[in-house]
Amino acid sequence: MRSRPDDVPILVEHFIAKYNVKHSKQIQSVSKSVMNFLRNYAWPGNVRELENIVERAVILSPANSLELPEIVDSEATRDKWEHDNSLDVIQENHIRKVLSECHWKIEGPEGAARQLKINPSTLRDKMKKFNIKRPR
Repeated sequence: MRSRPDDVPILVEHFIAKYNVKHSKQIQSVSKSVMNFLRNYAWPGNVRELENIVERAVILSPANSLELPEIVDSEATRDKWEHDNSLDVIQENHIRKVLSECHWKIEGPEGAARQLKINPSTLRDKMKKFNIKRPR
C-alpha cells in the first residue's frame, strides 16, 4: 500500500461497507483528517492492518462519520502510532483513555467495562496484558 496510496480511500470505503453490515452501523463519511492520516501513513503491514483499523473505527465511531480521534488528534498517540501501529497498541491506548474518563472505575453502570462493552474480567485481563495500572 505504500506504493499505492490512492488505493487507500477505495479500500477504506470497502471496509466501512463490510463492517457497517457486520456491526449494524451506518458510517457514511470519513473526515478529511482521518482519510489524510490513513492515506499518508507508511503502512509497514499490509491491507489486513488497514482493515483492522477501519473495523475498530467503525465499531467505536458514535455517529455516522468514521472517527479515529486518539490517533489523528493526539500528538503523543500519533508518535507511538508511527512507531508501532499494532492493534494491541491501539487497544491499549483506548483502554487507558476510557479508564481515565471513568476515573479508573472498572465495574458498574459508569465503569470502563460497560463503556468498552466488555466483561469486567476481560477488562482486567487486558489491563494485566498491557501492564495498565492505576496511577497513584
